[in-house]
Amino acid sequence: MKTYKNVVDIINEKDVFIFDFDGVVADSVSIKSKAFAELFSSYDIDIVNKIVDYHIENGGVSRFDKIKYYQKNIIGQNITDKELKFLANKFSKLVFDKIVDCPSIEGVEDFLEYYCTGRKKCYINTATPLEEIIRILKEREQIYFFSGIYGYPKSKSENLRCIADQYSVASMVFFGDADTDLDASDNVGVDFIEVGDGHVVRKRKDCYHVHNFNNLC
Repeated sequence: MKTYKNVVDIINEKDVFIFDFDGVVADSVSIKSKAFAELFSSYDIDIVNKIVDYHIENGGVSRFDKIKYYQKNIIGQNITDKELKFLANKFSKLVFDKIVDCPSIEGVEDFLEYYCTGRKKCYINTATPLEEIIRILKEREQIYFFSGIYGYPKSKSENLRCIADQYSVASMVFFGDADTDLDASDNVGVDFIEVGDGHVVRKRKDCYHVHNFNNLC
């Protein structure tokens, strides 16, 4: 992939912007941390803390995969498909209204308004279930910014490939906040910009980073 001088150069050159949602568009990561703690609150605090730590350290992984991991590797129990669906639905109920009402990442509203109303083609690529993220974006009045919404059950790599079927990968950039976002970008050959605290950049020096979207348009 091409090397750029800075993030602004990438933004100016690319025609297709893809955004993760939690931690990139919405400041919602802590909401989901608290929801997982509540979901498993009947267990000892040590187990709850391990569950929350895993969630924070593994951003971009679907709640279904996380719950299966918690049950098998932290709690030490098998889980049926019925139980998994029940817990995932309960999680959705815990977070939905809070995510609808939570603030956006700093500067992202102006960024979306400037670029995603005609200047660029913009998409969402998230591990949130597709039907749920569509409802959230409608409630937040942000859905009109996006030409397409991609979510679970497809992986982020699969979703990026679907978008890449419509455009050249050289024209695309993915804004994410997790290792899984960078991995998806690498898998498809799409440039990546980390949004947030820089923990991905600290592991991988060859990607770009912004703390938020201020002063980018």
